[in-house]
Amino acid sequence: IEVRRGKVIINGIPLIEPYARGREIPPRNEILLRDDEYFVIGDNRDVSICFPVRRSDIIGKAVL
Repeated sequence: IEVRRGKVIINGIPLIEPYARGREIPPRNEILLRDDEYFVIGDNRDVSICFPVRRSDIIGKAVL
């Protein structure tokens, strides 16, 4: 996973995020995730911190 030009790129493919219009993520170097890790980013993309989280650290589940 990496961030280029404000877009999240997964395995070389841009992530389609219609819900995140107008919010750019600051550039990041490539992040390699382990099998038990997830990429987490908040809604406030311009000030959000993106980081990998281990499965064992996830307590609940997101509901939309």
